[in-house]
Amino acid sequence: MTSTCCNTSCSQNGTLRCGGCRSTSYCSITCQKTHWPTHKRTCAASAKHNCYVVRIELDLAASAYYSTATIVDHIEPLHLQQYDKESAEREEIKSRLKWSSIFDAGKFYDHAGADGWYYYVYGQWDGKARGMRKNEAISKACGSDVYGDAVVVRSGPEGRQIPENFTSTALGKTLTFYESNSTRKVFAEREKSRVSRKMGIDLSGVPSMHI
Repeated sequence: MTSTCCNTSCSQNGTLRCGGCRSTSYCSITCQKTHWPTHKRTCAASAKHNCYVVRIELDLAASAYYSTATIVDHIEPLHLQQYDKESAEREEIKSRLKWSSIFDAGKFYDHAGADGWYYYVYGQWDGKARGMRKNEAISKACGSDVYGDAVVVRSGPEGRQIPENFTSTALGKTLTFYESNSTRKVFAEREKSRVSRKMGIDLSGVPSMHI
């Protein structure tokens, strides 16, 4: 049975789904935009958390391209009580996800040009040994292989004010961005931008720093 468009002023069939929550129907992009001021109060994509789990069920190995909506379907909030307290943060993640081990899997800057913070990834140290599949989306973003589910928070250089809460859609857009962009190149460019701004000098002619 086809749902009716959720824009209250419309009675057409809702053949399109909200890309964030995947549960609200619309007949057109116009109706979706009209209804957004109301829908954003309850849409899962607009809810912000300080931590998310990117599930291994997201199997992208056989796909040449994947969408933000596909990725968001496999991102789950894991709001931390011990955020930004590294040791306690790690222990909370292990406890709540019942991981036997945890390690620092990598980091990557976002898709929108930020250079004052980055996404930081925790993985399961024994993921490969336990036969878990490679987490394709996270591996591409980190530039190294990560096996099993992965946890993502925001972090950055010491002393910086970090916008700790973010949406699953923002993370999904960044993971999609790394489908066609090199982690090493992006990281090098953002680090050069950050250092240039911090030191107040123009580094445009200086080779980028690599990780």
